[in-house]
Amino acid sequence: MKSFFKINTRFLLITLSILIAATISISGASATVYDIGDGDSIQSIQNKIDSSVDGDTINFKGVVYNNVNLAVNKSLNLKSDVGTTFKATSKLNDTSASSKYVLDNQANASSKYAAAIYLVEGSSKTNISGFNFVGTYADEDSTFIYGGQKISDITIANNNFTGNGIFTAVNFYGGTSSNGSSSISRLLVENNTFKDFNTSGGNNGAIYFRGVNNLIFAHNSVFNITGNAVQARDVSDSKYLYNNFTNVQGGGSRSGISRVGANGVVDHNIFDACDFGIWVNNAGVNATYNEFKNGITAGIDGSKLDNCSFNLFLNLPAGFNKQTDDQTALYDYGEGNVFYNVIKNVVENTHHGDPLQPANLTISSELSSNSVEQNKNLTYIIKLLNSGNFSAKNIAIKVNIPAGLEVVYNYPSNGNFDIEDNYWYISSLTENTESVLTLTLNALTSGDNYILNASGDYDKGLLIQNITSTEDSLSYLNVTNASTDINNTNNSTNSGDVVKPKTATKIVVSKANGKYSKNVKLTAKLTDNSGKGISNEYVEFYINGKSIGIGKTDSTGYAYLNYNVTKTGKLNITTKFIGDSKYTAINNSNILSVPKYAGITIENIKEGSGKTVKFHVIVKNSGPDKASFKVSLKIPSGFKFTKITKKNSAMKVEYNKKTRTATFTLKSFGVTKKHTTSMVITTKANKTGSYSFKPKVTTPKGLYILSNNKVTYKVK
Repeated sequence: MKSFFKINTRFLLITLSILIAATISISGASATVYDIGDGDSIQSIQNKIDSSVDGDTINFKGVVYNNVNLAVNKSLNLKSDVGTTFKATSKLNDTSASSKYVLDNQANASSKYAAAIYLVEGSSKTNISGFNFVGTYADEDSTFIYGGQKISDITIANNNFTGNGIFTAVNFYGGTSSNGSSSISRLLVENNTFKDFNTSGGNNGAIYFRGVNNLIFAHNSVFNITGNAVQARDVSDSKYLYNNFTNVQGGGSRSGISRVGANGVVDHNIFDACDFGIWVNNAGVNATYNEFKNGITAGIDGSKLDNCSFNLFLNLPAGFNKQTDDQTALYDYGEGNVFYNVIKNVVENTHHGDPLQPANLTISSELSSNSVEQNKNLTYIIKLLNSGNFSAKNIAIKVNIPAGLEVVYNYPSNGNFDIEDNYWYISSLTENTESVLTLTLNALTSGDNYILNASGDYDKGLLIQNITSTEDSLSYLNVTNASTDINNTNNSTNSGDVVKPKTATKIVVSKANGKYSKNVKLTAKLTDNSGKGISNEYVEFYINGKSIGIGKTDSTGYAYLNYNVTKTGKLNITTKFIGDSKYTAINNSNILSVPKYAGITIENIKEGSGKTVKFHVIVKNSGPDKASFKVSLKIPSGFKFTKITKKNSAMKVEYNKKTRTATFTLKSFGVTKKHTTSMVITTKANKTGSYSFKPKVTTPKGLYILSNNKVTYKVK
């Protein structure tokens, strides 16, 4: 079974025992613990590291080690339970280790970094915890921990870093956006203290990350920093920087967190005495519930970004510098940006919201019955809930199906179920959502106490925490010997026991009306032959013959299922009850009516400068249905119409000189994958001023305009 990793530096196997809080022990090859005492030299420590294998522990028991230069090229646990100090008393310039382990992984780099601990290729899944790193002299080429390329799943936790002239505390360099994808993956830095670093002489930070794919920087204290505190440059995919305290002193244009990239999450941090709390250099940022105080020039520096989206919950002091109605603590940002949820003039030190929590999966299950006859079917449902604030990724759940049972049907609401190895794979489960796996099992052989359970692993998306499970024990099932045909004249088994005939059932499906891409609630009622509702039974729903899920009947016999509509027209709803030892099987159908829907996106673009300007009106139909409509764009009097062209032969374009309106018409316009349909209007500006352009669209029934942006143009 392939393991999946996200942030943690060690493999996390989490057994999800159904209906019980289970205690799981992971056994494997015996790891060796190497104790390091006060008398060990740096070379003897390196020898022990070289003699170790993946999974071993290097346990430091000494008080102080001077001028440490150690290279790690395997998965190790480097720890100290006594607060061992690594002190740099002279320049860290040992290049022999660098040469031996090829530590300079910076392509075309002009300089090499010297470090107390080098993490090189092969050191993935290494932990470093419990140390005091102390500098005593100025050296901008030295760092306490350096991570090169081709490493992943590193944890640096519960350490203290004091610069006193050392340029950076940790330096992870996995490459740049210009030389390929990141080569450092899943880095967790938490519960550390960083103080007394001076980075004002360069653009790096006291804590420097570049070319890291998936970074967590959390619960750290960073204070008395001159220059940039944290730099997360060319950091891709997930970027979570939260619950930190950052204090920056001196220097010009210095930031608490610098170069936050696309879709970064900066949450519940306190920024103190920085020029800029957060410097955003591309795409956008989700900055939530951060505090800015004590002389900060601006909370967020947008770095003149254009057409970006920012989700901001900013907690600001009342007298914030450079705070205007337009900027609201945002500095130097470009045109076309959209800002959400900006809070002004909040009293200093007032915190809002709860800190983010990592993905947290819980699992539960239920059987349609704890007893079934041989060769009969029953339903087994596994529910997986993520109660955290972030998505759980790469989920793999092993479902234990005993040999006497066979899976005859599977329906996962998310992901897919591999019937060959009984694994339920889910690529992502978003926060506060639940996924359900429904299995129909056939009892092949009789027996007592069949045990059903599940186990698995997943990427938590943030910090590691133990999974929680619901109460009760594993699911048990008894399979009894099959009875004779109930239509037998003597209604008895071979042993002479009387077999009670099954109760006849009836199922009624309600008609439903839905909207495309929206949820609709489907309803069915299961009753016995007297019309009494049957509770605690499973009803399977189908749309046009395809199963979409299972609902459980309530005390009145009603079963419900929320369905996200993916088609339009008259859709057939079928419900099936497979029956059990007490009730007969039954099915019935009805209609789900969904009106036509054509989702139209209009993108308006200006081209050119000066007097000659072209306006592009680009249309896309995301479907699912065809649509006929007309788009009109009125040319302002400050422009002279030159010509109109089209990029789709199915379009009809025209220009009305009297109304100064350009129009194109589309009939039965089908779904388009790209913006391949457009009208281009060429004009010449003949009057100064500021103008705006936005076409109008006829909206017949079933046509929905998803976007239609306004274009502005200034003529000087």
